[in-house]
Amino acid sequence: VTPLKLNDKGSGYRMEVNAENRSATILYRNGKEVARAAQDRNFPMRYVGGHAPFFPRINRVVLLKRGNLIRGFVDGKEFLRYEDPDPIAVKRIGLGGYNTHINFSHMEAHTLPPAAPKESIEKKTLSSTAK
Repeated sequence: VTPLKLNDKGSGYRMEVNAENRSATILYRNGKEVARAAQDRNFPMRYVGGHAPFFPRINRVVLLKRGNLIRGFVDGKEFLRYEDPDPIAVKRIGLGGYNTHINFSHMEAHTLPPAAPKESIEKKTLSSTAK
């Protein structure tokens, strides 16, 4: 999954799932690696081989950027997190695969409102639980 700043795979953020012979997921910022997650036995998607090589066969992959926080999810489980000290403005996304057979369906792109400051969330939670 690749949110792109320009029509250039070397700019913006790029999350490469099944990188390095299915051993890692890597997040790149402007072409430079900034975070990685091992695709070990705890990773939510596993390579099993055969004609349907991944288990589970259908996976929901999400790359979420909100402010300076970039997070990677597979099937609702967060496995990658990166706080960018100088976040890149992103307005478009690109999807693709390298040296793989992949089908995309039910694709969605959303512009999210800015995240609420942590302090106001904590105050709101405290005040609503105090009632």
